[in-house]
Amino acid sequence: MGDYKDSKETHDNLIQNVSIKIPYVISASNWHTIGLKKDGTVVATGNNDDGQCDISSWKDIIIISAGGNHTVGLKKNGTVVAMGNNYDGQCNVSDWKDIVAVSAGGLLTVKTIL
Repeated sequence: MGDYKDSKETHDNLIQNVSIKIPYVISASNWHTIGLKKDGTVVATGNNDDGQCDISSWKDIIIISAGGNHTVGLKKNGTVVAMGNNYDGQCNVSDWKDIVAVSAGGLLTVKTIL
């Protein structure tokens, strides 16, 4: 099967590389803008009607994405957090584990796993 690598090892290596290569990230939707700080915290501004900017308690975040009215973050440990409009289940991410990438769309959230 070639050079198969354990997914946990690959995940940890990817996470290490992401945090080193991408120290500052900004993501914007139609209604709000979020920013990932070098220390792994997140800031937000804009429309907060659905709570999409209520992310001040987030820590150890390595990837962020602003959806239509929700915000998604990937934590260093491979888990995902989300805030905001959940009318279509786009914030139902509490059971996601071993994730390596996330992206928020208008009314959806997608993940990449190894």
